[in-house]
Amino acid sequence: MYHPYFRGYRHRIHRKIIHHLYKYESLPGSISGMEKNSYIILGQTHTSGYVCRAGRGNPVHFTDYSELVFAWSGDFHSTASLTVSPNSVQHFFYDSVSLNCSGNSSQWTVMKFTQHGYLREHPQCGKWGMMTESTCNIYRHRYQDAVYCCEAESGQLSNGVNITARVTGVILVSPVHPVNEGDSVALGCKFRTGNLNSTITFYKNGKLIQNDDRKNLNIPAVSKSDEGFYKCGYSGHESPESWMSVKASRSSLSVSLITGLVSGISLILLLSLLLCCW
Repeated sequence: MYHPYFRGYRHRIHRKIIHHLYKYESLPGSISGMEKNSYIILGQTHTSGYVCRAGRGNPVHFTDYSELVFAWSGDFHSTASLTVSPNSVQHFFYDSVSLNCSGNSSQWTVMKFTQHGYLREHPQCGKWGMMTESTCNIYRHRYQDAVYCCEAESGQLSNGVNITARVTGVILVSPVHPVNEGDSVALGCKFRTGNLNSTITFYKNGKLIQNDDRKNLNIPAVSKSDEGFYKCGYSGHESPESWMSVKASRSSLSVSLITGLVSGISLILLLSLLLCCW
């Protein structure tokens, strides 16, 4: 609960290149503290980590920093980006998975962020995989449910990528990154110990949408309405849910913009005509 006698201080973490350490930077308007217990971030363009702490008195006595929380950028076309091979959110524990960094950097670091906080874990690829230039190959026995990202030499962080690991049962094969509106997408169901040869079920947002012997859920041309949580089931097993994000195409954005402009101009002309008649 927020105490009225405390002032809140919000900070964003930044990479300090020397010694590979991190430092805190006060957010605008938070240097001297704030009486509000919330802070709105406007124009988030890349992945950043945030912490807060409270303080009171003069001189100010501070509490410890809060747990580190990241606001993840989903922009696949940012200055730093991460791709996964095979292209799926979910993987079995002994699958071969590679994480590839791309962008304007001569040196890359691949890190993982678990629900317990990466600062308490071994954050870098060399502790749970093999780093070769810009690619991290995860050791088969070192999988962990986590968010993975690339860090450029400058400290710029890439988009965050969720990876879910399962030892047995079934997994949903679904794209890691947002898919473009109008693209065809096939979601698959994969069984750990054999082939799928009977009824396979697919769910969207908890509702059954396909129940037959097809191994894939095919969507010929995805739209925003296809966005949601998906999972599959087979022989008494169910996969975890994965979110499929759909990105609006430029053509649909252009149409929306043109439609808005035409509507606005028409309204102005109509109002002008009414004023003239009045």
